[in-house]
Amino acid sequence: MNILLVSLGITFLLIVCFSRLFRTVGWLDKPQLFGYQRSPVPYGIGIVFFLVFLLLVFSFLSITLKLTAVLTASGLITLVSFIDDRLGLSASYRLGIQIISALIIVLAGIGVPAISNPFGGMIVLDSVRWTLELGGVQILIEPLANLVALLWIVFVMNAMNWLDGSPGIVSGISTIACFVLYGLASMSELHVIDQSTLSTMALILGGSSLVFLCFDFPKPKILMGDSGTMFLGLMIAVMAIFSGGKLATAFIVLAFPILDAAWTIVRRIIKRQSPFKGDFQHFHHELMKAGLSQRQVNIFYYVVSLCFGFIALFLQSFGKLLAILLLFGLMVTVRLIFLRKKSE
Repeated sequence: MNILLVSLGITFLLIVCFSRLFRTVGWLDKPQLFGYQRSPVPYGIGIVFFLVFLLLVFSFLSITLKLTAVLTASGLITLVSFIDDRLGLSASYRLGIQIISALIIVLAGIGVPAISNPFGGMIVLDSVRWTLELGGVQILIEPLANLVALLWIVFVMNAMNWLDGSPGIVSGISTIACFVLYGLASMSELHVIDQSTLSTMALILGGSSLVFLCFDFPKPKILMGDSGTMFLGLMIAVMAIFSGGKLATAFIVLAFPILDAAWTIVRRIIKRQSPFKGDFQHFHHELMKAGLSQRQVNIFYYVVSLCFGFIALFLQSFGKLLAILLLFGLMVTVRLIFLRKKSE
Protein backbone atom coordinates (compact mmCIF):
# COMPACT_ATOMS: atom_id res chain seq x y z
CA MET A 1 0.00 0.00 0.00
CA ASN A 2 3.06 2.30 0.18
CA ILE A 3 2.85 2.46 -3.61
CA LEU A 4 -0.72 3.73 -3.39
CA LEU A 5 0.20 6.46 -0.91
CA VAL A 6 3.14 7.58 -3.05
CA SER A 7 0.89 7.66 -6.13
CA LEU A 8 -1.70 9.73 -4.28
CA GLY A 9 0.90 12.22 -3.05
CA ILE A 10 2.85 12.69 -6.29
CA THR A 11 -0.31 12.95 -8.38
CA PHE A 12 -1.68 15.64 -6.08
CA LEU A 13 1.54 17.68 -6.27
CA LEU A 14 1.81 17.40 -10.06
CA ILE A 15 -1.83 18.34 -10.59
CA VAL A 16 -1.39 21.47 -8.49
CA CYS A 17 1.82 22.42 -10.31
CA PHE A 18 0.51 21.71 -13.81
CA SER A 19 -2.77 23.50 -13.08
CA ARG A 20 -0.86 26.67 -12.23
CA LEU A 21 1.39 26.26 -15.26
CA PHE A 22 -1.53 25.71 -17.64
CA ARG A 23 -3.33 28.78 -16.29
CA THR A 24 -0.18 30.83 -16.78
CA VAL A 25 0.30 29.80 -20.43
CA GLY A 26 -3.45 29.88 -21.17
CA TRP A 27 -4.03 26.17 -21.80
CA LEU A 28 -7.67 26.27 -20.72
CA ASP A 29 -10.86 24.71 -22.06
CA LYS A 30 -13.62 26.64 -23.82
CA PRO A 31 -16.80 25.83 -21.89
CA GLN A 32 -18.94 28.29 -23.85
CA LEU A 33 -18.54 26.17 -26.99
CA PHE A 34 -20.43 23.37 -25.25
CA GLY A 35 -23.01 25.52 -23.52
CA TYR A 36 -21.46 25.34 -20.04
CA GLN A 37 -21.88 28.38 -17.79
CA ARG A 38 -18.61 28.28 -15.89
CA SER A 39 -15.11 29.73 -15.99
CA PRO A 40 -12.44 28.03 -18.14
CA VAL A 41 -10.28 25.45 -16.37
CA PRO A 42 -6.86 23.92 -17.18
CA TYR A 43 -7.32 21.43 -20.02
CA GLY A 44 -5.06 18.49 -20.87
CA ILE A 45 -3.88 17.83 -17.32
CA GLY A 46 -4.17 14.11 -18.11
CA ILE A 47 -0.49 14.18 -19.04
CA VAL A 48 0.09 13.88 -15.27
CA PHE A 49 -1.12 10.26 -15.40
CA PHE A 50 1.74 9.21 -17.66
CA LEU A 51 4.36 11.18 -15.71
CA VAL A 52 3.32 9.59 -12.40
CA PHE A 53 3.18 6.14 -13.99
CA LEU A 54 6.63 6.56 -15.59
CA LEU A 55 8.23 7.74 -12.36
CA LEU A 56 6.73 5.04 -10.15
CA VAL A 57 7.29 2.17 -12.58
CA PHE A 58 11.00 2.99 -12.59
CA SER A 59 10.91 3.34 -8.80
CA PHE A 60 9.06 0.14 -7.88
CA LEU A 61 9.39 -2.34 -10.77
CA SER A 62 12.12 -4.10 -12.71
CA ILE A 63 12.01 -2.97 -16.32
CA THR A 64 11.28 -5.88 -18.65
CA LEU A 65 10.59 -5.99 -22.39
CA LYS A 66 6.84 -5.94 -21.73
CA LEU A 67 7.07 -2.96 -19.39
CA THR A 68 9.32 -1.15 -21.87
CA ALA A 69 6.66 -1.68 -24.53
CA VAL A 70 3.90 -0.44 -22.21
CA LEU A 71 5.89 2.70 -21.34
CA THR A 72 6.75 3.35 -25.00
CA ALA A 73 3.18 2.86 -26.23
CA SER A 74 1.60 4.85 -23.40
CA GLY A 75 4.16 7.64 -23.85
CA LEU A 76 3.41 7.80 -27.58
CA ILE A 77 -0.37 7.90 -27.15
CA THR A 78 -0.09 10.49 -24.36
CA LEU A 79 2.21 12.77 -26.39
CA VAL A 80 0.07 12.66 -29.53
CA SER A 81 -3.13 13.10 -27.51
CA PHE A 82 -1.60 16.07 -25.67
CA ILE A 83 -0.78 17.67 -29.02
CA ASP A 84 -4.36 16.88 -30.11
CA ASP A 85 -5.65 18.66 -27.00
CA ARG A 86 -3.75 21.78 -28.08
CA LEU A 87 -4.03 21.74 -31.87
CA GLY A 88 -6.68 19.22 -32.89
CA LEU A 89 -5.53 16.34 -35.10
CA SER A 90 -7.49 14.42 -37.70
CA ALA A 91 -9.41 11.31 -36.66
CA SER A 92 -7.49 9.14 -39.13
CA TYR A 93 -4.13 10.29 -37.76
CA ARG A 94 -5.24 9.63 -34.17
CA LEU A 95 -6.48 6.16 -35.14
CA GLY A 96 -3.16 5.40 -36.81
CA ILE A 97 -1.27 6.30 -33.63
CA GLN A 98 -3.66 4.17 -31.58
CA ILE A 99 -2.97 1.17 -33.81
CA ILE A 100 0.81 1.73 -33.64
CA SER A 101 0.65 1.99 -29.84
CA ALA A 102 -1.36 -1.22 -29.62
CA LEU A 103 1.05 -2.99 -32.00
CA ILE A 104 4.03 -2.04 -29.82
CA ILE A 105 2.35 -3.72 -26.87
CA VAL A 106 1.16 -6.78 -28.78
CA LEU A 107 4.55 -7.45 -30.39
CA ALA A 108 6.15 -7.37 -26.94
CA GLY A 109 4.16 -10.48 -26.05
CA ILE A 110 1.15 -8.98 -24.26
CA GLY A 111 -1.83 -10.67 -25.84
CA VAL A 112 -4.92 -12.81 -25.48
CA PRO A 113 -3.78 -16.44 -25.88
CA ALA A 114 -7.19 -17.85 -24.98
CA ILE A 115 -10.67 -16.81 -23.91
CA SER A 116 -12.74 -18.70 -21.37
CA ASN A 117 -15.77 -20.35 -22.94
CA PRO A 118 -18.76 -19.56 -20.68
CA PHE A 119 -20.19 -22.97 -21.57
CA GLY A 120 -17.03 -24.81 -20.59
CA GLY A 121 -13.42 -25.06 -21.67
CA MET A 122 -11.26 -22.49 -23.42
CA ILE A 123 -11.27 -20.88 -26.85
CA VAL A 124 -7.61 -21.10 -27.88
CA LEU A 125 -6.31 -18.19 -29.95
CA ASP A 126 -2.55 -18.84 -30.03
CA SER A 127 -2.47 -22.25 -31.75
CA VAL A 128 -0.92 -20.64 -34.85
CA ARG A 129 2.41 -19.00 -34.08
CA TRP A 130 5.86 -18.30 -35.44
CA THR A 131 8.98 -16.48 -34.27
CA LEU A 132 10.51 -13.43 -35.92
CA GLU A 133 14.06 -12.37 -35.02
CA LEU A 134 14.63 -8.64 -35.25
CA GLY A 135 17.91 -7.06 -34.19
CA GLY A 136 18.77 -9.97 -31.94
CA VAL A 137 15.33 -9.84 -30.28
CA GLN A 138 12.91 -12.71 -30.85
CA ILE A 139 9.32 -11.62 -31.43
CA LEU A 140 6.57 -14.21 -31.12
CA ILE A 141 3.84 -13.73 -33.72
CA GLU A 142 0.40 -15.21 -32.93
CA PRO A 143 -1.89 -13.78 -35.63
CA LEU A 144 -5.31 -14.41 -34.09
CA ALA A 145 -4.27 -13.74 -30.49
CA ASN A 146 -2.43 -10.58 -31.56
CA LEU A 147 -5.40 -9.34 -33.59
CA VAL A 148 -7.84 -9.81 -30.71
CA ALA A 149 -5.49 -7.96 -28.34
CA LEU A 150 -4.96 -5.12 -30.81
CA LEU A 151 -8.69 -4.64 -31.42
CA TRP A 152 -9.39 -4.78 -27.67
CA ILE A 153 -6.80 -2.11 -26.87
CA VAL A 154 -7.88 0.27 -29.65
CA PHE A 155 -11.56 -0.23 -28.83
CA VAL A 156 -11.17 0.44 -25.10
CA MET A 157 -9.09 3.56 -25.77
CA ASN A 158 -11.87 5.00 -27.89
CA ALA A 159 -14.60 3.85 -25.50
CA MET A 160 -12.93 5.74 -22.63
CA ASN A 161 -12.35 8.79 -24.82
CA TRP A 162 -16.00 8.91 -25.89
CA LEU A 163 -17.04 8.52 -22.24
CA ASP A 164 -15.48 11.89 -21.44
CA GLY A 165 -18.69 13.85 -21.86
CA SER A 166 -19.16 14.62 -18.18
CA PRO A 167 -16.27 15.77 -15.95
CA GLY A 168 -15.23 13.11 -13.47
CA ILE A 169 -16.85 10.17 -15.21
CA VAL A 170 -13.62 8.80 -16.74
CA SER A 171 -11.53 9.28 -13.60
CA GLY A 172 -14.24 7.64 -11.47
CA ILE A 173 -14.72 4.62 -13.73
CA SER A 174 -10.93 4.27 -14.09
CA THR A 175 -10.49 4.32 -10.31
CA ILE A 176 -13.03 1.52 -9.94
CA ALA A 177 -11.53 -0.50 -12.80
CA CYS A 178 -8.00 -0.24 -11.39
CA PHE A 179 -8.99 -1.33 -7.89
CA VAL A 180 -11.14 -4.18 -9.20
CA LEU A 181 -8.21 -5.42 -11.31
CA TYR A 182 -5.95 -5.05 -8.27
CA GLY A 183 -8.40 -7.09 -6.21
CA LEU A 184 -8.53 -9.80 -8.86
CA ALA A 185 -4.73 -9.89 -9.16
CA SER A 186 -4.45 -10.18 -5.37
CA MET A 187 -6.56 -13.36 -5.28
CA SER A 188 -3.52 -15.63 -5.52
CA GLU A 189 -5.58 -18.83 -5.53
CA LEU A 190 -6.89 -17.93 -8.98
CA HIS A 191 -3.51 -17.50 -10.68
CA VAL A 192 -0.53 -19.59 -11.73
CA ILE A 193 1.30 -16.55 -13.19
CA ASP A 194 2.91 -13.94 -10.94
CA GLN A 195 0.61 -10.91 -10.63
CA SER A 196 2.89 -8.56 -8.70
CA THR A 197 3.64 -6.30 -11.70
CA LEU A 198 -0.04 -5.99 -12.51
CA SER A 199 -0.88 -5.25 -8.87
CA THR A 200 1.69 -2.47 -8.76
CA MET A 201 0.47 -0.90 -12.01
CA ALA A 202 -3.14 -1.05 -10.81
CA LEU A 203 -2.28 0.66 -7.51
CA ILE A 204 -0.30 3.40 -9.27
CA LEU A 205 -3.10 4.16 -11.71
CA GLY A 206 -5.86 3.70 -9.14
CA GLY A 207 -4.22 6.25 -6.87
CA SER A 208 -3.74 8.75 -9.70
CA SER A 209 -7.32 8.37 -10.91
CA LEU A 210 -8.69 8.79 -7.39
CA VAL A 211 -6.82 12.07 -6.87
CA PHE A 212 -7.90 13.29 -10.29
CA LEU A 213 -11.52 12.50 -9.43
CA CYS A 214 -11.28 14.88 -6.47
CA PHE A 215 -10.34 17.69 -8.88
CA ASP A 216 -12.62 17.04 -11.85
CA PHE A 217 -15.87 15.84 -10.28
CA PRO A 218 -18.52 18.42 -11.27
CA LYS A 219 -17.94 21.28 -10.99
CA PRO A 220 -14.45 20.59 -12.37
CA LYS A 221 -11.31 22.47 -11.40
CA ILE A 222 -9.33 20.75 -14.16
CA LEU A 223 -10.01 18.54 -17.20
CA MET A 224 -7.84 15.62 -18.31
CA GLY A 225 -8.43 15.93 -22.06
CA ASP A 226 -7.57 13.20 -24.57
CA SER A 227 -4.10 12.88 -23.05
CA GLY A 228 -5.78 11.45 -19.97
CA THR A 229 -8.66 9.47 -21.46
CA MET A 230 -6.51 7.76 -24.10
CA PHE A 231 -3.78 6.90 -21.60
CA LEU A 232 -6.26 5.46 -19.10
CA GLY A 233 -8.07 3.53 -21.83
CA LEU A 234 -4.80 2.06 -23.06
CA MET A 235 -3.63 1.10 -19.58
CA ILE A 236 -6.90 -0.48 -18.44
CA ALA A 237 -7.04 -2.48 -21.68
CA VAL A 238 -3.43 -3.62 -21.17
CA MET A 239 -3.92 -4.53 -17.52
CA ALA A 240 -6.91 -6.67 -18.49
CA ILE A 241 -4.64 -8.89 -20.62
CA PHE A 242 -1.39 -8.55 -18.67
CA SER A 243 -0.18 -11.72 -16.89
CA GLY A 244 -3.22 -13.74 -17.88
CA GLY A 245 -6.69 -12.82 -19.06
CA LYS A 246 -8.98 -10.61 -17.01
CA LEU A 247 -10.90 -9.54 -20.07
CA ALA A 248 -14.37 -10.48 -18.86
CA THR A 249 -13.91 -8.69 -15.52
CA ALA A 250 -12.65 -5.53 -17.21
CA PHE A 251 -15.53 -5.75 -19.69
CA ILE A 252 -18.05 -5.87 -16.85
CA VAL A 253 -16.55 -2.84 -15.07
CA LEU A 254 -16.44 -0.90 -18.35
CA ALA A 255 -19.70 -2.33 -19.67
CA PHE A 256 -21.55 0.95 -20.17
CA PRO A 257 -18.66 2.70 -21.99
CA ILE A 258 -17.95 -0.40 -24.10
CA LEU A 259 -21.57 -1.09 -25.04
CA ASP A 260 -22.15 2.59 -25.76
CA ALA A 261 -19.03 2.69 -27.96
CA ALA A 262 -20.19 -0.39 -29.88
CA TRP A 263 -23.63 1.14 -30.45
CA THR A 264 -22.02 4.46 -31.44
CA ILE A 265 -19.94 2.79 -34.15
CA VAL A 266 -22.97 0.89 -35.51
CA ARG A 267 -25.16 4.01 -35.39
CA ARG A 268 -22.62 6.15 -37.24
CA ILE A 269 -22.00 3.49 -39.90
CA ILE A 270 -25.76 3.15 -40.49
CA LYS A 271 -25.91 6.93 -40.98
CA ARG A 272 -22.89 6.67 -43.32
CA GLN A 273 -20.78 8.78 -41.01
CA SER A 274 -17.23 8.23 -39.85
CA PRO A 275 -17.26 5.96 -36.76
CA PHE A 276 -14.74 8.33 -35.19
CA LYS A 277 -16.60 11.58 -35.81
CA GLY A 278 -17.65 13.04 -32.47
CA ASP A 279 -21.24 13.83 -31.49
CA PHE A 280 -23.42 14.32 -28.42
CA GLN A 281 -25.55 11.18 -28.67
CA HIS A 282 -23.71 8.93 -26.23
CA PHE A 283 -25.55 7.23 -23.38
CA HIS A 284 -24.40 9.77 -20.79
CA HIS A 285 -25.47 12.62 -23.09
CA GLU A 286 -28.93 11.08 -23.43
CA LEU A 287 -29.25 10.86 -19.65
CA MET A 288 -28.33 14.52 -19.27
CA LYS A 289 -30.76 15.54 -22.03
CA ALA A 290 -33.47 13.66 -20.12
CA GLY A 291 -32.87 15.83 -17.07
CA LEU A 292 -30.12 14.23 -14.99
CA SER A 293 -27.30 16.48 -13.83
CA GLN A 294 -23.68 15.68 -14.54
CA ARG A 295 -23.23 14.60 -10.92
CA GLN A 296 -26.25 12.27 -11.09
CA VAL A 297 -25.02 10.71 -14.33
CA ASN A 298 -21.56 10.18 -12.85
CA ILE A 299 -22.89 8.60 -9.66
CA PHE A 300 -25.15 6.29 -11.69
CA TYR A 301 -22.13 5.09 -13.68
CA TYR A 302 -20.02 4.71 -10.53
CA VAL A 303 -22.65 2.65 -8.70
CA VAL A 304 -23.23 0.29 -11.63
CA SER A 305 -19.50 -0.22 -12.29
CA LEU A 306 -18.64 -0.66 -8.62
CA CYS A 307 -21.44 -3.11 -7.88
CA PHE A 308 -20.91 -5.26 -10.95
CA GLY A 309 -17.12 -5.01 -10.67
CA PHE A 310 -17.25 -6.34 -7.12
CA ILE A 311 -19.62 -9.13 -8.10
CA ALA A 312 -17.37 -10.06 -11.06
CA LEU A 313 -14.54 -10.88 -8.66
CA PHE A 314 -16.49 -13.93 -7.51
CA LEU A 315 -18.11 -15.06 -10.76
CA GLN A 316 -17.04 -17.85 -13.09
CA SER A 317 -17.17 -17.52 -16.88
CA PHE A 318 -20.87 -18.30 -17.28
CA GLY A 319 -21.78 -15.96 -14.43
CA LYS A 320 -19.78 -13.17 -16.09
CA LEU A 321 -21.66 -13.75 -19.34
CA LEU A 322 -24.96 -13.39 -17.46
CA ALA A 323 -23.67 -10.21 -15.81
CA ILE A 324 -22.79 -8.73 -19.21
CA LEU A 325 -26.23 -9.60 -20.57
CA LEU A 326 -27.85 -8.10 -17.47
CA LEU A 327 -25.83 -4.89 -17.92
CA PHE A 328 -26.87 -4.72 -21.56
CA GLY A 329 -30.52 -5.11 -20.52
CA LEU A 330 -30.10 -2.46 -17.82
CA MET A 331 -28.60 -0.03 -20.28
CA VAL A 332 -31.41 -0.54 -22.81
CA THR A 333 -34.07 -0.24 -20.11
CA VAL A 334 -32.63 2.96 -18.66
CA ARG A 335 -32.27 4.46 -22.12
CA LEU A 336 -35.90 3.69 -22.96
CA ILE A 337 -37.17 5.07 -19.64
CA PHE A 338 -35.31 8.36 -20.00
CA LEU A 339 -36.05 8.73 -23.69
CA ARG A 340 -39.75 8.37 -22.87
CA LYS A 341 -39.38 10.87 -20.04
CA LYS A 342 -37.63 13.30 -22.39
CA SER A 343 -40.44 13.04 -24.95
CA GLU A 344 -43.22 13.74 -22.44
